[in-house]
Amino acid sequence: MNKIVKDILWYGIFAGVCVIINIIYVQFSHEVSSNYMTYMFLYPSIIGIITSIMNYYQYKIAKDLFMCGILTLTLGSFLQGIFEIAGTASDFQIVFYVAGICLILCGLISLAIYMIKK
Repeated sequence: MNKIVKDILWYGIFAGVCVIINIIYVQFSHEVSSNYMTYMFLYPSIIGIITSIMNYYQYKIAKDLFMCGILTLTLGSFLQGIFEIAGTASDFQIVFYVAGICLILCGLISLAIYMIKK
């Protein structure tokens, strides 16, 4: 199987799992939901699939940093939704978004270094 198709398939599965988690959570929380949980599937689908199509994953460190950044953003969105439904907040919620963005930026920087050396 082509590497790009394989990456797109994995991100599609990851986005599907996010949708399933949201559906299950809504069922057991008496149909109370949050936009953060409803739309958390957008991180793997938009960032993951678009970067796979652009084929920026020739360099393993860049790929791993992108994947960790996407996972961190998705988990941050999931926890933000749980906190929003519970009616509480945490000072550490912003850490997920900052860390996720930093990991994606580090992936871009490592990719740029790889392309300059090449």
